[in-house]
Amino acid sequence: YPFIQVEFYRGNAENLVRMGVFYHDFRALSEERRKVTVAERDEDESFLRKLISTGQKEKLVCPDIDPKLAALAIMGMTNWIYQWYQVGGTASPTRLAEEFASFVVAGLACDPKTHVPGHRSAVAAVSDGSGLLG
Repeated sequence: YPFIQVEFYRGNAENLVRMGVFYHDFRALSEERRKVTVAERDEDESFLRKLISTGQKEKLVCPDIDPKLAALAIMGMTNWIYQWYQVGGTASPTRLAEEFASFVVAGLACDPKTHVPGHRSAVAAVSDGSGLLG
């Protein structure tokens, strides 16, 4: 799965103008082109949801995660790359993609042997004494 995510992020970093239209300016497109763009975006979201659900079935992704919300969070993270990423800056498209993919995988991954239901919630973080929230 990380390979798929790296390619997804690298493609976005290498096509900043397309991503700007795809995620932000699509409303300015003709109705026909807008429908195509929205359908493509919906396909990306559906793909991510299925990937997360499959990961849950294979016990690679935490069962507490809502695939729809996680897919939307990943898409939101991805959607904004075109706003701040600069070609030739400190991170190449490949490095950016690898960092984002690692972040996503770490956020989704869960070891079934040590899984405790609800361990990802803010309430669980406070109640377990970890002090993550203060």
